[in-house]
Amino acid sequence: MTTIIDPLGTPSIVYNRSGSALITMNAAGTSAGTGAAIPYVCGHTIVVATWVSVSNFAVVLPTGSEIGDCVEVFGTTSDNINLFAPTGETIDGGPPSVDRNKGRRCIKVSSTSWRSI
Repeated sequence: MTTIIDPLGTPSIVYNRSGSALITMNAAGTSAGTGAAIPYVCGHTIVVATWVSVSNFAVVLPTGSEIGDCVEVFGTTSDNINLFAPTGETIDGGPPSVDRNKGRRCIKVSSTSWRSI
């Protein structure tokens, strides 16, 4: 659940899609424009991404996510996965890498900003 304040200052409650999803996918491309898009299926998505090659190592956070949504990305190989925000959005001001043998949790904190842990 997210509370949104409209331009007149009236709060309204918006319900996110509930539940969690576990998704496995291959990384693709090298940028936000060519990376493999993580599908938006619920408010908490866990992604296990496989690094494919030196020209296929990027994934992109889901387009259409709502404030408060959480996406966790984990790599499956000894190489890093590059994680990008959708066009017009940012992650901590830049694209963080998902270090090998580790994961990255991103939470959408505004309509154009994600924060990662």
